Parts: sequence; structure tokens; C-alpha cells
Amino acid sequence: MGRTYLESGDPSAALRPLARAIGKKSRIVSSAAVLGLALSHALTGDNIKAIRVLENSRTSTESRHASLDDMLSAYLRYRTSPTSGRRFQLEENLREVLYGQALDMATTYLVGQAYRELGQHHQMVNLYEKAVDFVRGPLAVRMTFELAEYFDLIDARKEARSRYLAVSAVDANGLGGKAQLALADLAARDGKGTECLARCRSLLTRQILDSADVLHVMARGYELEGQRRLAAEALAGRVPAE
Repeated sequence: MGRTYLESGDPSAALRPLARAIGKKSRIVSSAAVLGLALSHALTGDNIKAIRVLENSRTSTESRHASLDDMLSAYLRYRTSPTSGRRFQLEENLREVLYGQALDMATTYLVGQAYRELGQHHQMVNLYEKAVDFVRGPLAVRMTFELAEYFDLIDARKEARSRYLAVSAVDANGLGGKAQLALADLAARDGKGTECLARCRSLLTRQILDSADVLHVMARGYELEGQRRLAAEALAGRVPAE
């Protein structure tokens, strides 16, 4: 059950069942639970608990488990106190964990995060692009959104737009809202005021994002359409009366 939660993109829900599984079954199953629990804590941002899990519980010496243990430990050490030595070690462990073995989606997502934190965005992009080609589900949606954000950051608008559109189509009430706002922002940057406003109006109607964030982008759409009074209202945090 814990792995199911983890693979579905809900590491918080995975914590309790994975903790219960440690030490209660075969060594390999217990080892998998330890790694899954540490991974869940890492994905929820609780580095200290993740470190304690790895320090206080034994994992299997089987090569796949050992390489995952080493990678998680190196990632957590680098995350809590980055040094050049820890960076080098993490890079080595990432290469080892990727070599010759298929990763589950949760581990793939964390490996991509590690590469992003190392500033090696091309590695994250390569990893996530391959993953989302073959797997669907919440983590694939999250990876697609982060790919879109990266392409947006480097102003690769065509690549960003296609991925934002994919996210908005499959996760309308989750990351889809953020994707729609990003699409409105892209439209404004491309001088498409009508599209920008249409997307912003839809978001305000659905009330799935902070209205202040939507109105900030919406103001640019009004400016592009020459509607300065409405733009001023939006910038002031008021929903314009059109």
C-alpha cells in the first residue's frame, strides 16, 4: 500500500504503511520499505527524518538496494550541507543508480530533482522526457509540468506551451490551474491579449488559484488590448467589471 501511495504521487500518505512494513516481512521487503520511507520523507522535504530512517534501519546488500541507499544518503547529505566533495559523491551515486536498471517513478522523480539542484537541468530533462513517454499518472504529470517550467525559464516557448497544454488537459483541477496561468502568461509575452484574457477569466471563474496571481497576468492582457482602466483595476487586485 505504501508503494502505491508513493507511485501515485502522494508521499505523505505512504509514510505510515511503509513504516509499518519495516522489519515485519522478509529482509528484501523490509529493505524496500526502508528505502521507500526515506524517499517519501525526502519528497516531502523532511531531510532529517529521511536521514534517520537510513541511519537506524538496515537495507539489503543486493546491488539495486545498495545503490539506492548510497544515492539517497548522498543526496540528503548534499541537500543539508552542500560541499564540492558531497556534490562529486552525489554525481557518482546518481550515475550508478541510473546505470543498467529501470527506476520506479518516485525514484525517477527524485533523481530528476537531484540533477536540478545540482544545476544539471539537461540531465533532468533527458530523464523526465524518457519517463513520461512510457508512464502515465500523477508523477508523470508533475514531471511534465517541471519540464514546461524549465523550457519556459529558458524561453523555449513552443516546448513549454506544448507541455503546459498537456498538463492542463489531464489535471484540470491540480497542476492544470498553474499550467493555464502559465499559458496565459505565454500568450501575453507573445502579444496575444485576447487569449491571455480568456484563460484568466476561466481561472477566476473556477477559483482554483489565488486571484491576485491571476489578476497580475490579466492586467497585461488588458494592456495589450488597450484597456488601460481595466488593467489598472486588475493591478490593484480588483476583478474588473467589464
